[in-house]
Amino acid sequence: MSVPKSVQGKANSNRDGKYMPEIRLLERRDIPQALELCRIAGWNQIASDWERILDYGTGGCYGAFDKEHLLGTVTSTKYAGDLAWIGMMLVHPRFRRLGIGRCLLCRCVEKLRQTSVKTIKLDATPLGENLYKQIGFSTECGIHRGHRKHSDSHPDEELSSESQTDYFSDEHASLDQLAFGCDRLEWIHHLIPSSRFLSCNDGFCMLRQGYLADYLGPMSTRSVETANKLVALAIQQTSNDIFWDILEDNHQAKKIAHQHNFIPVRKLTRMFLSANAVKADPNFLYALADPAVG
Repeated sequence: MSVPKSVQGKANSNRDGKYMPEIRLLERRDIPQALELCRIAGWNQIASDWERILDYGTGGCYGAFDKEHLLGTVTSTKYAGDLAWIGMMLVHPRFRRLGIGRCLLCRCVEKLRQTSVKTIKLDATPLGENLYKQIGFSTECGIHRGHRKHSDSHPDEELSSESQTDYFSDEHASLDQLAFGCDRLEWIHHLIPSSRFLSCNDGFCMLRQGYLADYLGPMSTRSVETANKLVALAIQQTSNDIFWDILEDNHQAKKIAHQHNFIPVRKLTRMFLSANAVKADPNFLYALADPAVG
């Protein structure tokens, strides 16, 4: 990403945080620059992830701009009026410590508080966790990311297709609400077209393309056996590496990840602002949809 001269001088001289670029809503035309920020940060999201969040448009997605140069981003996604998720919190490394991230976050929170949302959450990287605490976010739990490198080897046994379904049923919707903590059916329907959808009667998961690796999630199920079967099915669906984000309290999911050669590579922290009225159930939630949306 090129550095605008108008900002470069200000970034070097205004370490007191007084400099602030224009904050405005993100648009589809801003996605190429947003993707540059993702690549610099080493994040896995691709253009379709940004498109989905912006098109869903129920929260408020903002960018910090110097003229047409995008310096930072933040997004929010609302679920059924009960829960909002803040994500894609990115600031170009050369423009950090100027208050840009704080301004973006506060704008997003202010917008959400004007609605009837009960709970605001996010999944924090270690880099952003201190800022979120300063704003008033509290820790809920940890998240572990597993990384499975592609292997040409195949499972020793064929997986039975008995009782598998190829559509998102009412039972799946009820299960996902139980696992996630609130109704996100509309979001799931936005996610399915860009995912491989794998399911059984008592569980489902999705697998979709990412920049560094395919992403496994969301996954909700009522049994460990089904979770293990869904993960094995997902592995068969791709020749790419896979990322899998797991709530730290789901010990069964971590065991399954180990069995399928997922290596822990990253830790995140789930945080909430003010009340924590909506909670996921780690007994049923086996994989996140994305740290940017929960």
